[in-house]
Amino acid sequence: RLLEAVIKGDRSFFEGLLADEAIITDRDGKVVAKAEALKNFQPLPDLTFSLARVEVRVLVHGDAAVVSGRSVGTVQAGSQAIKVDERSTDMYARLGGRWRLIAGHTSGIPAEQAAAKIDPQIYDLYVGEYQLTPSVMLVVRNEGGKLMTQPMSGGKPAGPKSELVPSSEATFFTRGQVGETVFVRDERGRVTHLLIRGGGQEIKLMKVK
Repeated sequence: RLLEAVIKGDRSFFEGLLADEAIITDRDGKVVAKAEALKNFQPLPDLTFSLARVEVRVLVHGDAAVVSGRSVGTVQAGSQAIKVDERSTDMYARLGGRWRLIAGHTSGIPAEQAAAKIDPQIYDLYVGEYQLTPSVMLVVRNEGGKLMTQPMSGGKPAGPKSELVPSSEATFFTRGQVGETVFVRDERGRVTHLLIRGGGQEIKLMKVK
C-alpha cells in the first residue's frame, strides 16, 4: 500500500501512516522529520512509475515490526527511463490500534559494473600487505587469477575475503559495493600504496611487504 501511495502521489495515506515522531533517512543519508517528509512527498504527474516490491521480510515482535525489502523498476520521464534499485528497512509500532511508521531508512543499490579485460599477470605487482595502522593490514593475494583482499588484525583475519574486479589496470571495484581501490606506482613501476575511495573520502594504505 505504501508503494502504491508513492506511485500515485497519495500524500494523505502517507501522512496517516507516519507517526508524529517519525524519523526518515533517505538514500543520501539526510534525516528528516514528519513535516519535511510530507513536504517532499508530492504528486509527480509528468512521471510514470513502474515499480515492484521484492525480497520482502516482516518481523513482528508484539507491538513492534520491522519490514525489510527492495524496490526495483523504472521511472519514465518522457523518453528517458530512470532505473530504481534500492533497499529499505522500516520500523513500525502499533499505536492507537493501527500500525504507524516510526522510522525508515533507504539505501541505493549500486549498479553492476562491467569488468575490464587486463593482463592478469599485472596482479602479481599488487600482491602484498598494506598498512592502515600498526596492527591493521589489508592483505592482497592472487588466488587462481583473481585479486583477493582480506583485512587482518594482529595477524588474524578481521573480515571476509573480497574480490577486486578491474575497471582499468590500476583501478578496481568490488561487486555490490560503492567505491573503488586504486593501486599507485612510483616512476620505476613499483607499487607504493593503495587508495580506497568511497563515501566522499579517500583512505591511504602504504605497502609494507
